[in-house]
Amino acid sequence: MFNTLYSNNLNIDKIGTHVTYPLRDISNPVPYTADVVRNNAENLSTGNKWADIEDPDINVLGNRITFHNDIKGIKLKDSSLEYDEENKKFKFPIETGIIGRGLLGRYGPNQAADPIVTRFIDGKYQVLLITRADCNTKAFPGGMVDPGKDVPFTLYNELTEEACKDSKSVKYLFNNCKKGIVYRGIVLDPRTTNHAWIETTACWFHADDRISEKLELSFKDPDEIKGVNWYNISEIDNLYASHIDWLNIIKHELGM
Repeated sequence: MFNTLYSNNLNIDKIGTHVTYPLRDISNPVPYTADVVRNNAENLSTGNKWADIEDPDINVLGNRITFHNDIKGIKLKDSSLEYDEENKKFKFPIETGIIGRGLLGRYGPNQAADPIVTRFIDGKYQVLLITRADCNTKAFPGGMVDPGKDVPFTLYNELTEEACKDSKSVKYLFNNCKKGIVYRGIVLDPRTTNHAWIETTACWFHADDRISEKLELSFKDPDEIKGVNWYNISEIDNLYASHIDWLNIIKHELGM
């Protein structure tokens, strides 16, 4: 597990900026929280309640778990992350040039899960990738861990929503083909702000010969996903956010 992958390698150029965000200003951070976030706050009578209220209690924030530099997880209040006294929020390890939450629902770490599925076929290692509709970039399937859900549930749910039809083969994959957690910690994601960021658990599954050709590819939401397919690992040199780094870890494990 490589949760310290970015400990000494965080910079805003690698994070980038989401296309809907204002221009980042490192010297004078710009406030930005998207309307879609505000309109889904958990205290509203309308919306889907997946976002924080504007000013959560410090005890609520402090008790949230971060995996930054701690593979087992640690409460924000006990972590090395700085508390921003002026804005009353915990702060991302580096200056991002934007305060607020951007497109992210939670202050502090927004936990996600990314299933990485590989196979060996016709003498080549392949990986299952989606094409994101928001940026037309290839990526692993994945999504946020919803309140009340856990990482194993989210891994399965995201794979069957974004890449594969739910089936006995998918169940076999999860029960018999798990290789392990490749990465757990901060994601170099363009939605990052000073006060909200994504952390993920990226878990690797290698489909064996029993199911490598039986996983039926499909996705449910064309507004989020443009397509899904198998790709030769040796031909991939760019993926969304931090995903290429995790694939490089797998390539190393496969001896590529």
